[in-house]
Amino acid sequence: MSYPCRDLGPLAAQFPDGGLFASWLAGVAIPGSRSATAEFELAIGAGGGGRAPLWGEDRFEALLPPAWRELAGGPEVVVTGQQPGVLGGTLLTLYKIATAVALARERTAGGRPTVPVFWSGDDDDDLAEALAPVGWDEAAADLWRSPERPHGRRSAEERRLVGGLGAGVWAAPALDQIGSPAADALQRDLVSLLTEAVAQDQKLGPGQVQLIARVFAGTDLVILRGNDQWLHRTAAPFYEQISGRVNELADLVRERGRELTAAGYHAQINERSLSRVMYRVQGGQRQAVTGFSGAEAETLRPGVMLRSPLQDWLLQPAAVVVGPGELAYLRQLDPLYAALGQSRCALVPRLAAWILPEGPVGERLVSLLRPGNQATWVDPEALADQVAGTVRAELTAVLTGELGLDTARAAELAANRARRFRKGVAAMFGTEVERQRRARLKTVPTWVLPDGHRQERALGLLCALGLWGGELVDSVLAVATEHLRQGGAGRWREHGILVPAWPGQTKGTVAS
Repeated sequence: MSYPCRDLGPLAAQFPDGGLFASWLAGVAIPGSRSATAEFELAIGAGGGGRAPLWGEDRFEALLPPAWRELAGGPEVVVTGQQPGVLGGTLLTLYKIATAVALARERTAGGRPTVPVFWSGDDDDDLAEALAPVGWDEAAADLWRSPERPHGRRSAEERRLVGGLGAGVWAAPALDQIGSPAADALQRDLVSLLTEAVAQDQKLGPGQVQLIARVFAGTDLVILRGNDQWLHRTAAPFYEQISGRVNELADLVRERGRELTAAGYHAQINERSLSRVMYRVQGGQRQAVTGFSGAEAETLRPGVMLRSPLQDWLLQPAAVVVGPGELAYLRQLDPLYAALGQSRCALVPRLAAWILPEGPVGERLVSLLRPGNQATWVDPEALADQVAGTVRAELTAVLTGELGLDTARAAELAANRARRFRKGVAAMFGTEVERQRRARLKTVPTWVLPDGHRQERALGLLCALGLWGGELVDSVLAVATEHLRQGGAGRWREHGILVPAWPGQTKGTVAS
């Protein structure tokens, strides 16, 4: 069983004009890269990464479902990843993994045995993102938000790995989201896992692995943790290769960012990230390092610039499933791959979907979400990022070209000014978007547009599964298959999944 799906129109329509992801989906030429459809054709065809070097490791092979362990040379892989968070992270985690599962099935059916791999980035320290997912507080008839959400800048002591968050922060609130009594087998199993996690004060890193494994039971999904010491110990040759080349590699990425900016896009990797490309884990925290060697690999963790090259070096994927932000920073890494002698695998767009209430309210929302009405759902923060990136690039060009400042000094000044500028612009966009929403919408179920954000980036997946159970997972997998089918024909679409409303959220009308 699964919930019905509706086609909401071209996926590219949800992004501002000139956005790299929109251009990629629409087949517009981006310097040095293929279109989304061409990448998908490569992912399905012969352009795989070949046998992954980790298949020789007993521990890695043990992660494979039993049916795959006897395959000569091991299966190929398609990969996606996401930082874990409270409530299992947001819905986009569900959509990413479902797309990877659907793509692996498509390749396997075509004669290229493939398993999906999920890289859970529990070695990150973005606490704000980890605590951002929202749920539903039935007693208060309002959104649930983590009381641990940080406000303002964090101290060094607070910059701990998100995988180290205790069960009281992530598992106990999730139990309330599943509901009581749990209605179906998936909900009951999730309640059992969360109850045990609370009893044992389990950390988020291993807890997320167990939750995702249960949600996608029966799909052959392999799950890796970014903070697994064994994984990084295995990567010692990779770390040895880049040791001493950090500045050279950062310069390549920096120059590629300028090239993309000149073409009208946004350089996603900022100067701070380019100056902190490697970290050492000590006391559950990341500390930036400049000098390192492969001998200390198990304590090393890559920053944004090297995370994907490390993943691809380890796994040799046939394809990686990505969203808009990931595509932007991966396109900036193109020359880095060439410098490291790594071939670039295909990049495939993840599923984008809305969960909508069935009935008249849902039908009106389907209409509003179609192209031509997208301004109602614009993310003001994403728009502010886009504008600030353009301002930073223009300021850097003026400071170097007109005032003769060196590149590093110009970039620092421009980034500081653009950061302050962004705050005011974001506030302005937020006010105007909210004004448009109120003019277009009367009462919409709170979970459709949580806190005014795109649902897939805000609503916790365990909240959704607690409300709609295993049928929602079946629906998402089916829609992910349809997403790839249409994308392969050059029609990348956004989808709506129609679900029953629940007590407290049955009311609501949408303005004409």
